[in-house]
Amino acid sequence: MRDVCHDAREGPKDVYVIDDSVIVNHTERKVHKGVNAALKSCSAPWYVTSEHAASEAGPLLTDLTGNDFPEDSPRLLAGLSPPDQKAPEALKSVLSKPLIKESGATVSYLHSDLKVLEAMQKHSNDSLRNLQLYLTDWGDGMKEGAGGIRRLDIKQFNELLSWGILMGVDDGCGDDK
Repeated sequence: MRDVCHDAREGPKDVYVIDDSVIVNHTERKVHKGVNAALKSCSAPWYVTSEHAASEAGPLLTDLTGNDFPEDSPRLLAGLSPPDQKAPEALKSVLSKPLIKESGATVSYLHSDLKVLEAMQKHSNDSLRNLQLYLTDWGDGMKEGAGGIRRLDIKQFNELLSWGILMGVDDGCGDDK
């Protein structure tokens, strides 16, 4: 099993970019069940993308998750509408951060909409080729995965954010599915 911890001087081994559709239901103004536990257990850096304006997404995320997301937070990449066109540039900005770029961190993008993840695949040039794509099975999007996009349930989401791996899939035990 790989070391999921990191030394601040070396930079992170894992970085997560999570769309707010994975975290909150904007219509009902509540956190999706099980997500807060995963976020609290995550010791790796994580960012949030949102198609909503920072003035809407920031306060909602702050209120519902207990994490501080002021409108000008560098961890909040907001106003990405339409997300299938704007998200690739936002992810490039995360991947180009010196500490992330120099550490060779694995960057995972989690979204509830297959269309957005497929758009990320189309932009998988040099700057996005090491991006791991995950489709969650809750939220507002489609429920089936596609080539190169791994589908996650809430248990796997917790494993990924807690341990940096999916147990039984990429845990190094030789029993990969």
